[in-house]
Amino acid sequence: MKRLVTVVVLLTLLGGCAGGTIGGLIPAPKILNGSLDGMRYTAPNETFSVVAPVESSSEWLYTKVHEATDTAENILMNSVIFELPYDMSYYSTIVYQYEVVPQIEPWMLFSNLYDVWVTEMKRHGGKVEVVVAEDREIASYDGHYGVANVNFTDGSDIERKLIISFTTCEALICAVTLAELNSSRRGNAEFPESIKTGSWERFNDYVASLNLKNPEDAE
Repeated sequence: MKRLVTVVVLLTLLGGCAGGTIGGLIPAPKILNGSLDGMRYTAPNETFSVVAPVESSSEWLYTKVHEATDTAENILMNSVIFELPYDMSYYSTIVYQYEVVPQIEPWMLFSNLYDVWVTEMKRHGGKVEVVVAEDREIASYDGHYGVANVNFTDGSDIERKLIISFTTCEALICAVTLAELNSSRRGNAEFPESIKTGSWERFNDYVASLNLKNPEDAE
């Protein structure tokens, strides 16, 4: 499981993507293994779909879409990451499909994420501080909500990020929804205070757009 989490955390640096620009000016086509219906992305195996959290059609034109599929320990993972163009923030959804109902709780997925963040930040001389970790309902999903401050050095610059996560499990499916915000790319503006209270609409709307399709539902 932790290896699958690491795959997605590193995907924005190592993985392929679709969209963005050609030559820095012309929007590139989004050619994916999954499918797009407008701004709604559906995974190749149709275990989930989610709407890109963009605020305008022009923002969507330049949004990069990363996707990954992996298998380990009899778990199938599908994921998508939306890399937004204006502030270079990332919104991602990771869905794990199990062969049997897993003995796992949403907070355990958050714990796995935290371990990966800490390991990666140590390589950059950074640190991770969890500021919110609590069970919460968002939209129709019961799960675990977490917020973490991430500080690290990038060359001579000190980067400050905020990572928001929501984890939930239903039958044979567990899902992780993430947002990664970079302070320096937001003009060093402070992050919305509503993030800490779990009421930031942009993230909550992203979670609310998530549709999960359990294999059991097809039987």
